Amino acid sequence: MAPKPPGRDPRFLRILDQFGRPVPRRMLTADYETASFGRRLAPTWGTSTAGPNMSLAWSLGTLRARSRQLTRNKDISSGAVDTWVSNLIGTGITPPRWQIDDKALKKDLQDLWADWIQESDADGMLDFHGQQALAARAMVECGEALARLRIRRTEDGLAVPLQVQLLEPDHLDETYSGTAENGNPIRMGIEFNRIGRRVAYHLFRDHPGDGLGSTERTRVPASEICHVYRPLRAGQLRGVPWMAPVILTLHELD
Repeated sequence: MAPKPPGRDPRFLRILDQFGRPVPRRMLTADYETASFGRRLAPTWGTSTAGPNMSLAWSLGTLRARSRQLTRNKDISSGAVDTWVSNLIGTGITPPRWQIDDKALKKDLQDLWADWIQESDADGMLDFHGQQALAARAMVECGEALARLRIRRTEDGLAVPLQVQLLEPDHLDETYSGTAENGNPIRMGIEFNRIGRRVAYHLFRDHPGDGLGSTERTRVPASEICHVYRPLRAGQLRGVPWMAPVILTLHELD
């Protein structure tokens, strides 16, 4: 039988580069060596193709708890969190430079800002700078921070009838998914409309870790919630503790 011409024999098929030159076979496989199942990368290496939220729904609570435990009990973890918070916040949010010709009005606005930062905390414990630092700590340690805007009455006697209530992410149940009464989908405690926009947060009234026994939720419009986290994947709904990749390593340190 006559041999096949080299151009038709699969053994001689070559991939050419942009200049028509054959690409060496080793270059076709080297970039994806880590996807192989050779001796170094055994098939026992467990991997997952889960979406950005499926695995989080059942592991986020454990990640938060372990991250908090490390921060409480490991000086290296606590120091890392402190450094991250300091670098994130710096001098904090400063008042805008109002481009106003009326000097009296400009001074009134500056004074109003100065008064508000002292009264901003709905719990009455921190000023606005302290709240920023606490929110940054929650984002680093727990992966995310929640702040609820609380409108106040005029008779409450505040310089500005608005306060900020900080909430730990435990108030937003990552395992709560379903359908709202209005037909909107709820995913990881967050309600979305038909075009995928966040419209509400379903929050526990009490912190589930305080032992009060209440699991009652309240629906809060998304316009009243600041949900701060660092998304690592497209479509990710909740934040992951920043120490998640090194939790086991830190736990094993003496």
